[in-house]
Amino acid sequence: MMKMSSALSFFRESLDTKQPFFLLSLLIHGLLIGMLAIKLKWPHHSKPRNISSMSVIEATVISKDLIFPEQKEIPQSIKQKDIASEQLSLLRQKKKAQEELKQKAEAERKAKEAAEQKQKEAEEVARKKAEEEQKQAELAKQKAQEEAKKQKAESERKAKEAAEQKQKEAEEVARKKAEEEQKQAELAKQKAQEETKKQKAESERKAKEAAEQKQKEAEEVARKKAEEEQKQAELAKQKAQEEAKKQKAEAERKAKEAAEQKQKEAEEVTRKKAEEEQRQAELAKKKAQEEAKQKAESERKQRDLQDRIDSERKNESQVREAIERFIPQLQMRVQRYWVRPPGVQNDMVTVLRVDLLPSGDVSNVTVIESSGDPVFDRSAQAAVYRASPLPIPANKEAAKQLKSFNFKFCPNC
Repeated sequence: MMKMSSALSFFRESLDTKQPFFLLSLLIHGLLIGMLAIKLKWPHHSKPRNISSMSVIEATVISKDLIFPEQKEIPQSIKQKDIASEQLSLLRQKKKAQEELKQKAEAERKAKEAAEQKQKEAEEVARKKAEEEQKQAELAKQKAQEEAKKQKAESERKAKEAAEQKQKEAEEVARKKAEEEQKQAELAKQKAQEETKKQKAESERKAKEAAEQKQKEAEEVARKKAEEEQKQAELAKQKAQEEAKKQKAEAERKAKEAAEQKQKEAEEVTRKKAEEEQRQAELAKKKAQEEAKQKAESERKQRDLQDRIDSERKNESQVREAIERFIPQLQMRVQRYWVRPPGVQNDMVTVLRVDLLPSGDVSNVTVIESSGDPVFDRSAQAAVYRASPLPIPANKEAAKQLKSFNFKFCPNC
C-alpha cells in the first residue's frame, strides 16, 4: 500500500506539473495501473525504494521497470482493494481537477467578461467623450456663427447709426445755417430799419438844432442891438442931460421929454424888432418842421411807391407765369377736342379771337387770320367751343387779361 501510495503521489506530482495534458495523462495512468495490477507481482518481504528521494523526471510513457524494479507479485485481493481505492482517489482527483478547471474557466470567463465590460465601458466613455467633443465643437461652431452674426448685426447697426448720425448732423448743420441766414437777414432788415430811424431822427435833430441855433442867434443879435441901442440911448440921455444943464430947466425938460420919447420909440422899435425876429424864428422853426414833415412824407410816399412798383412787378410776373401756363393747357385741350377734316395739312395755321366769360365758358370765337381753308378754320372754331369751359388761371389779373385774347391754332403747334 505504501508503495502504491508513493507511486500515486509521484503520478499526481507529475500530473500537477502538466495541467494542460491532465486528461490524457490520467487515461494513460489508468491504463498503466490496470496493467500493473494484472501483470506485476509484488514481493511481500522486499522493501520498496524510497521514491520521494528520487529525482522527478517528466515523461509521457512510464515503464514499470523504471519505477518499481524490485516489485513482486501482490495478492489478488489486496490488488483489487488497492485498485478500487486508487480508482476512487483518481475519480476524486479527477472531479477536483474538473472543479478546478471549471472554476478556472469560470474565472477566465469572468475575467474575459470583466475585460469585455471594461472595454465596452472604455468604448462607451470614448464614444461619449467623442460625442461630447463633437457636441462642444458644434456648440463652439454655433456660438462662433452666432457671434459672427451678432458682430455683423452690430456692425450694420453701428453703420446705420453712423449714417443716421451723419444725416442728423448734416440736417442740423443745414438747419443752423438756414437759421443763421434767416437771423442775418432779420438783423440786416432790423439794421436797415434802425438806420432809417436813426437817419430820420438825426435829420429831425439837426433841423431842430438848426432852428434852435437860428433862434438863439436871432435872440443874441436882438439882445446885442438892444444893448447897443440902450447904450446909445444912455449916451443920448447923458448928452441931453449935459445939454439940459447948459440950457437950463426948459432945455432939460425938452431934452428929458425928447429922451424919454426917443427911449420909448427905441423901446418900441426894439420890441417890434424883437417880436419880428421872434416871429421870423418861429417861422423858420415852423418851416424846418414843415420841411422835415414834408421830407418824411416824401420818403413814405417813395417807399409806398416802391412797394407798389414791387407789388405790381410781382403781380405782373405772376400774371405772365399764369398766362404762360394757360396757353399750353389751352393748346392741349383744343387739340383733344379738334376733329381733323379730310385733306387738312399739318402746316395750316389760323388765329382765333376768343371771348370768355368769368366762369371760363367760351362766349364767342372769331377768325381774325384765316388759314386759307375755311373748313380748317371752322374745325378750329368748333374745337374751341367744344373745349369750353376753359381752365382759366386762379390769378384774377391773369383771368381779367384773358377775357378776350388771340389764339393761334395749328395741328402741330
